[in-house]
Amino acid sequence: MKKAEKEELNGLFKKVIHLFKKRCFICREPYNTDEAWTIHHRDYVEGEKIYSDFRIINSKGKEGPDKLNYYRYLIPIVLKNPKRFYLLHHKHHWMAESWARLKRNNFERMVKVAREINKRRYSNKTPK
Repeated sequence: MKKAEKEELNGLFKKVIHLFKKRCFICREPYNTDEAWTIHHRDYVEGEKIYSDFRIINSKGKEGPDKLNYYRYLIPIVLKNPKRFYLLHHKHHWMAESWARLKRNNFERMVKVAREINKRRYSNKTPK
């Protein structure tokens, strides 16, 4: 992404970050332009475009996502109904989407393992 496009994208995010307390919903770290961010849909409305609807040919001739035009489209929707969205670090959005693809039983086991790891890591106790 070119510098001017990145600056425009940051400007688009700055129009809505106040609606999310300027923080990632998951880790609560404050918004900054040095990290990648995503506005995550909590639900979709029929007929609205989604991220995969926005494609562009890059400078190397390869097709890829058109992030800037997607957010140009999305920001007015977020402003109208911010409760439909979360502001997330891109890394947290990626993790949430990955976990959401798991089958229900695998998801429940993943949560169990993650809780055990978290408990052990932050309690300094070893499991029995």
